[in-house]
Amino acid sequence: MRGVGLSAIRQRRSLLERRLRIGRRSKDRLGSPLTMVPYVLPLAMVEVREYLDPGGHSPFAAWSDRLNREAAAKVAAALARSQQGNLSSAKGVGAGVYEYRIDFGPGYRIYFE
Repeated sequence: MRGVGLSAIRQRRSLLERRLRIGRRSKDRLGSPLTMVPYVLPLAMVEVREYLDPGGHSPFAAWSDRLNREAAAKVAAALARSQQGNLSSAKGVGAGVYEYRIDFGPGYRIYFE
C-alpha cells in the first residue's frame, strides 16, 4: 500500500475549502444558502491479488468454496471494501504487515502489507 504525498492532501483540502466558500455564497431559488457537504474521495485504491500455487491452483478459492454462503459474502465484501481503500478495520501487527478483522463467525482475518 503506497502513501499519498502531503502536497496531494493539501491540494485536495484546498479544493474542498474553495468549494465550501463558493457554496456559502451561492443562493438557491428560494434565497436560502446552499448547504455544501464535504466529502472525501478515496486517496488510493488497493490492489488485491490472489495467490496461485505453482500448479495454478488458488488455495483461497478452495477455502472460499468450503465456506457457507453468508461467510463467503462477508469475506468478499471485506475484500471489496479493502480494494476501494476502506481499511477502517485494519491495524498494524508489525514488520509492515496489517490485519483486517472481519467480525463474523470465528473471526476471519485478511493480512496484507
